[in-house]
Formats: sequence, structure tokens, C-alpha cells
Amino acid sequence: MSTIIFDAVGLPPSYEYNRGSAGRTVRQLNSLFACITLILFACNIIIPTAALPVFQPSPKLQIPLLQSTTDRFFKWHSGTMDSEQSPIKVMIVGNSMTQGHEGDWTWRYRLWEWFKNQKIPVKFVGPYIGTFAPADVEPPTSGGYAVGVSPDFDSHHFSNWGRQLAQDAVLIRGIVRTYQPDYLLVMLGFNDIGWGVSNGEGTLKSMELFVKEARAGKPDVNFALANIVQRLYLRDDLPIETAKYNRLLAEAIPRWNTSTSRIELVRLQENYDCGVDSCPAAYDGLHPNALGEFQVAQAFSRTLLNDYKIGKSELIVPDLKDIPKRPISVPTGLKAESCPVGIVVTWDPVYGAFGYDVQARPKGREEWEFYAIPVNTHTTWAPEGQEWEYRVRTDNLNGGEHSEWSGILSVVAHPRAEEDK
Repeated sequence: MSTIIFDAVGLPPSYEYNRGSAGRTVRQLNSLFACITLILFACNIIIPTAALPVFQPSPKLQIPLLQSTTDRFFKWHSGTMDSEQSPIKVMIVGNSMTQGHEGDWTWRYRLWEWFKNQKIPVKFVGPYIGTFAPADVEPPTSGGYAVGVSPDFDSHHFSNWGRQLAQDAVLIRGIVRTYQPDYLLVMLGFNDIGWGVSNGEGTLKSMELFVKEARAGKPDVNFALANIVQRLYLRDDLPIETAKYNRLLAEAIPRWNTSTSRIELVRLQENYDCGVDSCPAAYDGLHPNALGEFQVAQAFSRTLLNDYKIGKSELIVPDLKDIPKRPISVPTGLKAESCPVGIVVTWDPVYGAFGYDVQARPKGREEWEFYAIPVNTHTTWAPEGQEWEYRVRTDNLNGGEHSEWSGILSVVAHPRAEEDK
């Protein structure tokens, strides 16, 4: 039998005392010390759990408890939870900025590292495990991670390239019902405004529906909702509607809160180094590079620490010189063959490449033609007997990061007809 300990966060206990004056006395004492505890936390005064008073009624009134909320709360806050404690179930919900591209570390990984460093047992849940895979790989959620990612990384998530908040609002009930997360960490909304699907007000309505549907799947789920980042200039209305949505979201969250399902704001836009004039945090003006991944994870860690009292310190973004650079290598296996329209050139795909630069020219010409392409193949329209030269390099975006050029490949065009198959 365990003793009955007051609930430090003031939540209604999940059990009932037997009737009688002893039970009422215990309830009254528990309520008193719950209030004292909240005052202590408001003043940033931490006391060890061993020093907390424990009130127990007569043996006949003792009730077995699986785990006291008080114990879990203090251990989350102090970072002393051990492997025997039930892990926190976290579902990360997002779009391409959260799923990541093949070869990314992802901010999900950086947040997982933070949980481990804080000694907080955590279980990431969701239907997907991978990053965005190359075009010829199925499914598109099966891409790999950076070479240095720990093999222990629990990479489950519910994030998909191109996903809109309006789409997830009608999907989230079933996903939450299936995986039963304790916390939803949500980074959605940019695609709704950025793609012209909706404006600031409409995107807020989608988020309100998202919250409602998630609670239908699990009434006591808690939320950490990120506002939307600004991106490098795309069009005039985008920064205006983004700022409007962020203001409306901050105003709405207190109204959406309930006693059993909390919502806290993640001030991502304020922490992500990206705006209409410059964007050091992204490799393409929006999607996080290795620096941006740390900044996103830091923003979520702050909300978990400051609002949910999980952990003892926020994630620290390393100095830029200490952030690992994305590996980049020269394409190999360059080869060419004739096709119905002229010449097709292919090469071995480079793991994690965002794309490739191809230079092509008829032999004898000094100037190169330049092509930026996302896949490892390029076609040239060329007449019979014309000789062409090619070379290729890997493009990692991120302000012009690219490999050296490959050697030059020369090939003579012999267009041929293909029979219908």
C-alpha cells in the first residue's frame, strides 16, 4: 500500500477517499499544501520531495496509487527522473520544417538530445520515423538522418512535407486517439498562409479546430503551440498575415485553456533567426539549417521548462563554429547514353544532397550552359553526331554551399527511337 500524497499541481485526484471525517481531513490538508506548493513555485523556491509532508488516514482508508503526481512533478522539474519512471509521451506535429530533408539532423533530434541531457525519460510517438526521402524513394517519409545521429534516437513523429494546418485539423483526432500522447508539440500554419490557402484569421480557426479535434482523441492532452516564423521575402502580404496570426494566437491561447488540457505558446518566431531581409537560420530562406534546428528546439525547450516545469535548464544553442557542417561530396559515376531526343546524363546520388548543378556545352564552345536540378539526371536535346561535354557538382543550398565540380564527361549524340513497351 502507498500513502496518499497531495497533488502538487492542484489537479483533481484520480481516486476517491472513503467516506468519513478522516477522509475529509486528509482532503483539506492536501488542498492546503497544494496551495503552499504553488506559492513556493511562484517564488522559485524548490524543496526536496523528501521534505514534503505526507498525510495518511487510518489503514482502512489507504488506497494503492500507481505514482503520485507530486513525485513526478518534482522529478520533472529537477531533472531527476530515472529510467524506471514512465516516460513522457510526446508527439511532434509539423510540416517540412519539422520532418526535415534526408541528411538533416532535424530539430526533433536536437530536442530529443535535450530530454536525454535533462535525464527526462521521453517517448516520441507518431506514425512516421523518417525525413523527406529523395524523389525516387517510397514512402516519402522514409528518408534518413545526418550521419552522426545517435542510433538510439526515437524518431517517431507526425510531420509531413507540404502539410497544412487545415489538413491536420481533420486528421489529428484519429492520430491522437491511436498514440495517446501526453504532449503535442505543434509547428504548423506557415503553409496555410504561405501558399495562399488562408489568411491570419482563417489559420487561427484551423488551429482552434485542431485543438478541439485533438482533445476529442484524448481530453487531457497538453499542447505547446508554436507561432509562425517569418521567412525571407516572398511577397508583400506574407509578413503581414504572419504577424497577424501570431498576435491572434497569443490572444486566443488563454481562452482555449481548460483545467484538464493546458495550452502554452512557443515563441518560435522570436527565437528563429530569419526575416524578410536575411535568414541565417535557414538553408533556403525558410527551412532550418543546422543552426536553425537548434533554435527551433531551444524555443520548445523553453516552453517545456518555463511553463510545464519539465527539466532544469533550457537547450543551449552552440557557437556557430561548433555546429556541425553538412557533409558535401563531388558526384561520382557520371555516365551518358543516347536517348530519343539526344543525350541523357546520370550520376550516383549523393546522400543528403538538396540538388545538383549541371554544366553542359557543345564541344569546342567556351561558355557553359548552367542548370540547377533536384535529381541525379539531365537530358540534352542534340542532333545526330553532335558532341557535348558535361560536369556536375552537389548543391547544399545554405547560401551557396556546393562541392567541387566533377571531371568533364564527353559524349556524342546518337538519337534513337524507342519501341513502345
